[in-house]
Amino acid sequence: MVPTLAATLGVKGHRPVVGTRDCKDVLYVFAVLNLLSGAVHANTLESLQKENRKKTESKTRRMQRAFADHLRHVGRMYPQAEAKRVVLTIDNAPWHRGPLIDEAMRENPHLEFYRMPSYSPQLNVIERFWKKLRRRATHNRLFDEIADLKSSVRNSLRYFQTARSKLLTLIPRGAGERAGREGDDAHGVRDDGSGEVGVGGVAGEYGRRYGVRGAAQRNRPRPQPEGGARDLLLLEGLAGT
Repeated sequence: MVPTLAATLGVKGHRPVVGTRDCKDVLYVFAVLNLLSGAVHANTLESLQKENRKKTESKTRRMQRAFADHLRHVGRMYPQAEAKRVVLTIDNAPWHRGPLIDEAMRENPHLEFYRMPSYSPQLNVIERFWKKLRRRATHNRLFDEIADLKSSVRNSLRYFQTARSKLLTLIPRGAGERAGREGDDAHGVRDDGSGEVGVGGVAGEYGRRYGVRGAAQRNRPRPQPEGGARDLLLLEGLAGT
């Protein structure tokens, strides 16, 4: 519930002021960004300080349960009949693994994970989306209730569903094509995970490894398997505000 702050315009001679309050309530947003279409699919989790004190379940357990439900939602949005393999890029957060996650993955065998190197959030393109979402939904705004915050985030998510072209600009052009021509060390994650590479390189590595197209290839015709099923790459992320 603490506002996110950013530079803004103001009347000359008057400094813009944003209120705050001593409140540790948090709204978590689980979301996937489709690398090809720009579609966003999101779920939210409210974390209320007073209610959490009454629960015996740990934060990690609550997050695991919410992430497992999110995976089932992704499985319904991309059924196996339409997408024979769906790859989700995720980090190594503790709620991205465990029995609850394994159960959700068994229920959706066409989903699989591409785990990012540790401490490398800059390698996931969806981090750019979080910046856009916060700018539109939470920057320099004080919310009275968690419901107001949730409504603002939801409205912004709906906006981005109708403005997918803006999200596609976050994906480096030609990333998949470049990675198909060059080696891992040039435009991808090194095998030992020790190299610090740009977002474009990692997106290119996805394209090379999983056979998906980069932004420059999006409009080119591509043969589809029988039944219309295809491989998809989804950029998974979590934001808390």
